Amino acid sequence: MNKGNSGILFNWNDEVAVLNGNIEYIKKITYLLLINEKDTFLNLINDLLIRIDGYLRTFQNLSKHCEAEIWIFILIRCIVVKFSENHLIESWTMINSSIFQILSEGYQKIVQVKDCGNVLVELEVEEEDENVGVFNQVFLEACKLLDILVVINYEEFQLSEWVFICDNMDGIYNNPGQQVGILEKLSKNSVLISGSGELTIDNKGVPMLKNIVKIKSLIDMKRFFGMLKIEKFENDYEMRDIKYDAITQDILHDLLSI
Repeated sequence: MNKGNSGILFNWNDEVAVLNGNIEYIKKITYLLLINEKDTFLNLINDLLIRIDGYLRTFQNLSKHCEAEIWIFILIRCIVVKFSENHLIESWTMINSSIFQILSEGYQKIVQVKDCGNVLVELEVEEEDENVGVFNQVFLEACKLLDILVVINYEEFQLSEWVFICDNMDGIYNNPGQQVGILEKLSKNSVLISGSGELTIDNKGVPMLKNIVKIKSLIDMKRFFGMLKIEKFENDYEMRDIKYDAITQDILHDLLSI
């Protein structure tokens, strides 16, 4: 493959009607990044990030979520792992805002359900409700991206991570005055507290959502909301080694399973 010709990798189309038609190209790019060494495609990273930013802006203008959004989040997860931090500096605002937007939308959905009184039923995915299923998958992928960012702990990400989780001791011991992150708000929401949740989280030095491919409901994520700040605290103070092989294998697993 000629790495100098980015046109080989892309068939991006700005028409919203064909966004999902680019999924196979997004998968191809993700796979190429995964099977090569870190920083192999440095000559493509700027173009790639610009095109991803264009996608994210398009998604914001859609009335509903589309499947391409799922794969863009998986691609971003791959980029975070397969490129060094110094090549990602210009992209942090884009990455952080895209995660925050999805988490905030999930929070608003939960609040609406709570206000309507249907605590659990409306959060469950009905088979015929494709839109709910797509959003839940997008939500999961945004959480998996955040999960990896917490594990890798890049300095630039640290500057804005308070938006997502409280990383000080008051946050760990549930001081209400310190719960400003969106995950704290999600974890303390009574709708989620009353849910059963189905995730079995392995938090032994790898991303907490490793091997989680799908969720039936936002309720399934409640343990992740509550545990991520604790996991970050333990990673920071125990200085755990980052298991990059496990991270890349999880991305590959998603690539082949979703």
